[in-house]
Amino acid sequence: MGTLTFARQLGGSLGTAAFGWILLVAPGTRTGLTLVLVTAAACLLAALLVSPRTEDDPAPAPHGT
Repeated sequence: MGTLTFARQLGGSLGTAAFGWILLVAPGTRTGLTLVLVTAAACLLAALLVSPRTEDDPAPAPHGT
């Protein structure tokens, strides 16, 4: 349990640092914020696509039933 908590904290710290860096490197505040949000959305989409399904997840219901 401690390893999981440590990994979450480390991931949060690295993510915050990376997004802060993107925000500071961008030419303008508005552009930087847009880049940060687009990057975060891309990371979330990638994580959703590669996340494994578990045995407890029900199979999606077929359409039309």
